Amino acid sequence: MDLKNTKATAVSFTAVASVSSGQPSCTEEASGASKSSYLLGLAAEQRAEDYFQKKGLQLRYRRWKTPFAEVDLVFQGPRHQDLLLVEVKRRSNLIFQKPLLSQRQIRRLRRAAHWLIEAGWRVRLAFVLVLPDDSVIEIPEVFVDPSRSIMNP
Repeated sequence: MDLKNTKATAVSFTAVASVSSGQPSCTEEASGASKSSYLLGLAAEQRAEDYFQKKGLQLRYRRWKTPFAEVDLVFQGPRHQDLLLVEVKRRSNLIFQKPLLSQRQIRRLRRAAHWLIEAGWRVRLAFVLVLPDDSVIEIPEVFVDPSRSIMNP
């Protein structure tokens, strides 16, 4: 994967719009039946945000767009160069009828992580499920890439 030929090669937190307002940064409008799904998704992201903030991480971006994927939540770790990219899904139960993330979604998020790694960041990917009782479950196996152990130490 050649990430060096992308137009955006440098990454800094000042180069991207901040989420200091606390409002979702998504500009799409939801309508009809999709509005309730949209609102449930926002609530799930908020619950995941609370979960990681209790672990001492600081939210930097919500729905951050990279050249490769939109990342639901981006947290900065205790060291300045540590980032946690989080994909959030809301599910009604733990009995899954279909894959949680498509292989295409996984590839896109991995490419975003590799792009940040090449820019000098230490990156980890996380996938969480938020259930109706607002419990948050981390699913670590989703992003494990045996060829690159840096992705999930």
